[in-house]
Amino acid sequence: MSEFRNLSAVVFDYDGTLVDYGEARKAALVTAARLLASELSMDERRVLLELEALQRSMEIYQTLDRDIWWLQAARELGASLENNVAAQVTAAYWREWQKIARPFPVANKVLRALKEKGYRLALVANTDGKPGMKFARMSSSGIDMTVFDLILVAGDDVPDTKPSPQPFITALGFLGLQGHEAIYVGDDPRVDVPGAKEAGMYVIIVSSSACAQEVPPDIILGDLTQLSLALRSQRFRGLQLLTVWTRTCR
Repeated sequence: MSEFRNLSAVVFDYDGTLVDYGEARKAALVTAARLLASELSMDERRVLLELEALQRSMEIYQTLDRDIWWLQAARELGASLENNVAAQVTAAYWREWQKIARPFPVANKVLRALKEKGYRLALVANTDGKPGMKFARMSSSGIDMTVFDLILVAGDDVPDTKPSPQPFITALGFLGLQGHEAIYVGDDPRVDVPGAKEAGMYVIIVSSSACAQEVPPDIILGDLTQLSLALRSQRFRGLQLLTVWTRTCR
């Protein structure tokens, strides 16, 4: 059983935790495939299949600059792409993403409720690979940004991205807190857990499809609405969804 005391802050991830990006991610990749297929004079389906395979590996290795994705995809397809064209594809990709992504229905309600209870709130999210892009997306996302005491974009505001502990340690320093005084709430155990745990924070993963990782979170919730209950309980016993850990990561 994990217990926590003197909890002062709840720190959130962004994509997948506060904002539903599932359909946006798919649509944005289709947009990129269409533009690349036109530029390279190739079949769009062929390009899309290459991008889908490339996306998986790029996300595993946290290669976040989409320009690199398109340049690599062109090479894999036996072609070449100008840097300025890659930048144009990236801009269109994020425009499509932002057009479709929406806050989870309960996100703002949960944030405001936590704020009213006296918790300090913060955001620690990875860069989109272009300085300022992630902050711009967050600012126009529909999430109430006024509730946050700190917004830190790892890779923009600090050199290292998650899963490095550096973003979390820096955030705690700005908040004037020790690790055990904060909980990090994310959706991806592989990216969100190791660094936060190394910084001494508790970690909650909100996911219906999480799978086993070397460093487990303290608790897994199936839905963001369960967060207030988890914090009120002052302990995690009985809230872990242990069956989640039978899933195989791919």
